[in-house]
Amino acid sequence: MSKETAVVICNWNKKTDLMLCIHSVFRSNYTNFDVIVVDNASTDGSVEAIEELAYPIHIIELADNIGGAGGFNAGIEKALEGAYEYIVLLDNDVIVDSIAINNMINIMKDNSNIGLLGAKIIASGTENILQEFGSYIDWDQFNIRPMNKGSLDTQDLPLLLECDYVPACALIARASAVRKVGLMDSQYFIYWDDIEWGYRMKQSGYKVMVTSKAKVWHKMGATERKTTFATYYFWRNRFHFFLEYIEQSQLDQFIDCIFNDLHKAIYFSKHNYRWSVIKSLVYAFEDALVGIRGKAQCDRIFEIEGITDRLAEWMDQSSPGNVIIKNYGSNKSVYQKVISRLTETGKYQVEETEPINHNDNYHICISDHILDIGQEILNYKYDLFIDSFNNIAHTEADRIYFMNYLQSLESSREWMFEYIERRVMQLNRGQYIR
Repeated sequence: MSKETAVVICNWNKKTDLMLCIHSVFRSNYTNFDVIVVDNASTDGSVEAIEELAYPIHIIELADNIGGAGGFNAGIEKALEGAYEYIVLLDNDVIVDSIAINNMINIMKDNSNIGLLGAKIIASGTENILQEFGSYIDWDQFNIRPMNKGSLDTQDLPLLLECDYVPACALIARASAVRKVGLMDSQYFIYWDDIEWGYRMKQSGYKVMVTSKAKVWHKMGATERKTTFATYYFWRNRFHFFLEYIEQSQLDQFIDCIFNDLHKAIYFSKHNYRWSVIKSLVYAFEDALVGIRGKAQCDRIFEIEGITDRLAEWMDQSSPGNVIIKNYGSNKSVYQKVISRLTETGKYQVEETEPINHNDNYHICISDHILDIGQEILNYKYDLFIDSFNNIAHTEADRIYFMNYLQSLESSREWMFEYIERRVMQLNRGQYIR
């Protein structure tokens, strides 16, 4: 009798993380599964390390790196050759809770209309900080809207929550639904592949849901990005997704939104001297408009210039004292990181409320984005402003630069908007716009 579930793990050059992931899967209280590891042409000895394990694992060695979508598809195709009812997808840097797979299987059995079910994703290195729980497509801002990012994992989370997509780093798919809807679009390579898959699942009548009864720990995002890899693929695939799926009536709104977002990204990258990011942003936009997909050309992704740690810079310049933080942001992980960095120096005492009769107080304002603060940037009560994109303002020059944003936006609109509008309009609408 064949196993009920295939567990597909996609790997590229993360041998140590992969070993931890595999061990966590085989420690599950659910055992009715086979494991398929798809290796995207790793050069770090990942395949050899798998072969030394005592676990029964089917290895698919790819000659080239075909991305997350292509790698998962290779594993899914192999699984579909068998009689598996369910297919679990895991990134190589995921640790699975021992009861997670079993709980997800039971939910899928009890809800035959669910095509994709995602796990609760906890940030690696923490016990209860959510990476996200519930993910949606924002058809007004033409972007994604992951929910509960940075929030605490509590008992208040629902058992099941319907959403638009679930990250492929930790999900279970119903094999019969995959046969009907098809594989992920491998031409996304990475980023937006799982989003588009979820969209097609829902268009085909299946539900996409996430459950609080299954949790994993995910390492992604734990370190500072060193290249523009994520920038290029995320933006290029974002453009492509919406150009393919928006209605004709939304085209003008899409162009206006993309112009504003591009300007914002370039403006703040310029402030941080991230010229490599600006180049990748421009290439992502241009490539999306001419239908370039799949693996990026070699001149599209760059090393990010060494970035000054502005928070450390401020801490070096300031004296010991009390710190009062005003948090306007929804991403609580930023708030926690700032507190952690302040307290670990031993120089600062973080206060919930302003101490009485203290002149050595510092005030820090945290927001989702610096632009959300508006005129508060000129409030000299605050010594430091910081947002979830690591934009920091603490000098007079910083304040002036951010206050000039709207003027820069209008200036750019005069010469740049018409170009972007023309390029989008030149697309073959039969190919991109419904």
